[in-house]
Amino acid sequence: MSGREVLAFIFLIIIQVIVTETNEVYGLTIRMPNVVPQKPDSLLCHAVKLDPRESYILKFEPLASKSVAHHMNLFGCDEPGSDLPSWTCGEENEEGHRLPICKHGPPRIIYAWALDGKPRSLPSGK
Repeated sequence: MSGREVLAFIFLIIIQVIVTETNEVYGLTIRMPNVVPQKPDSLLCHAVKLDPRESYILKFEPLASKSVAHHMNLFGCDEPGSDLPSWTCGEENEEGHRLPICKHGPPRIIYAWALDGKPRSLPSGK
């Protein structure tokens, strides 16, 4: 992942990351900012800017349950589809507007979770 990339996602996830140059491992907790869906099956996005150093994800740990969310997707974008803290994405909002997940180009799927899926660990590449 490059420093230009941001993550657009749904709900809450903890990510463990390793920085290539230093082998520093750190955690990144991402939460939706006080979002209340306006209708069932709403698709909501929130963007997080990443550390600019070249890094690799080692672990995804979703903190969600099927009683609250059906699925959660983590996307990579060069630029998020909105500057808002959160936005209705990939579907029409109440005003009939469709805001994209990523402003330019298609979103790159990095991780997907559904219905009480388990944490996912990845090899460190060492």
